[in-house]
Amino acid sequence: MMDVRIIQGNTGYLEGRQLIGLYLTDPRHCILLDCGSALIRDELEASLSAVGLTPIGVFVTHVHFDHFGNAAYLQKKYGIPVALAFGEAELCRTYPAIKSHLFVYSAGEVMADPLLQSLPCNVDRVLMPSEDELYFCGVRFRIIRTPGHSPEHISVITPDRVCYAGDALLYDRSLTEAKLPYAYNFRQSLESIEKLRTAPCDWMLIAHRGVVPAPFDALIEENLAVMQRQLDSVAAIIDRQMDREEIFRAVRETMHIRVDTPRKAENLERFLRPYLECLVDDGTLRLTLRGTGTLCYEPA
Repeated sequence: MMDVRIIQGNTGYLEGRQLIGLYLTDPRHCILLDCGSALIRDELEASLSAVGLTPIGVFVTHVHFDHFGNAAYLQKKYGIPVALAFGEAELCRTYPAIKSHLFVYSAGEVMADPLLQSLPCNVDRVLMPSEDELYFCGVRFRIIRTPGHSPEHISVITPDRVCYAGDALLYDRSLTEAKLPYAYNFRQSLESIEKLRTAPCDWMLIAHRGVVPAPFDALIEENLAVMQRQLDSVAAIIDRQMDREEIFRAVRETMHIRVDTPRKAENLERFLRPYLECLVDDGTLRLTLRGTGTLCYEPA
């Protein structure tokens, strides 16, 4: 069971493997801010039932399986709307769209994976690029656009001045123990982290287990430092012309990343590629060819 914790006013969260935000619209109803993965579906429903809460809407920061995995299920079971930013709404419409940003998985893997096969969803309320607030289920939420971790990740500020940052920030062990913190667009992720420094709120609620009061400077600096340090570490590993397999092998050995299944190997590629793309884009690395056409990276 997940405990319900109130942060301020009507804003709180369900405390489990991750923190799922919620906003109480009255003593018996709530809007969920993210909804967890299919793995915690029974736990989520039982926890809400135990405290007498029924969801009336689901407002999601991004479409990763651990944040969006129950959206279509809740939408159908309770007849409630799902809200999502425009770019993310396009990513969850079909299996091919989901595969497009989970680029290392085959179409068959996406359709067969129990954590991914629950993602397709027709979103009821799409947050358009021009909107900086959303009136949803009778509540007005402010929006901070924090892309990077995913293509159009958003952070949501409730009327109680609590910002639910989803995965735009990490906290505590999720931050300090992350060997390759994931970012779909690494440089954009750093910009979004900096943007949250001045978020107009009193509290920052972070999905991977953090509730932090303002000011947020220390939290922001730690996130930026860890991300930049890991980017520099990858750059330091590539000290000569290296192809991807050579880079993957060096990263595994240097960072002590255990890869003992094909899925873990795929995930290492998915996590590492944005680092390489960022280092090419900022001029630290350059792309070259070896021999008859092997793509390589080398210091610029």
